[in-house]
Amino acid sequence: MREALADDFEIHENEAIRTLRKTAPGMGIVAHGERPDRHLASIALQAGASAYVARTASAELMAKAAWAAFEQERFIDPAVPPRGSRGKLTRRQREILQLLADGGSTVVAARELGLSEETIKTHTKNALGRLGARNRTHAVAIALRESLID
Repeated sequence: MREALADDFEIHENEAIRTLRKTAPGMGIVAHGERPDRHLASIALQAGASAYVARTASAELMAKAAWAAFEQERFIDPAVPPRGSRGKLTRRQREILQLLADGGSTVVAARELGLSEETIKTHTKNALGRLGARNRTHAVAIALRESLID
C-alpha cells in the first residue's frame, strides 16, 4: 500500500512540475524527493524540474539546488548515485535477471542454465543486495533502467 501511495504521489508531483513548466517556462523548479534515488531524480528532471534534492539533503545543498534552478542550471543531489553505479552484477546474476525479465521463473532459469533452483535463488538474492532492490521485480526494474540487462 505504501508503494502504491508513493507511486501515486510521484504521478501528481510530476504533473505539477509539468504544469508549472508550461505556465511559467522560465521558472526554476526544485523537486524535493523522498530519497536520493536515480530513478526519482530522472523522472523529476524529465518532467521539467531544474534540480532534484532528497529530503535528507542539508540546508546548504537545498540552497545550491535553489540557486541552480534560479540560474536555469541542472542540479542533482550528490547523494543520488550516478547512472550505472548501483553495484556491478556478475555475469551470472545478469543472466538470471534477464531470464526473469523475459518472464522466466526460478525453475526455468535453473533448467536453462543447468543450475539448481537453490543456486538460482542465491544468485538472485545476491543481485538484490548489490542493486539495493526490495524484491525480484524491483531488481529487474533497476537492472533495466541501469542498462544492466535488455
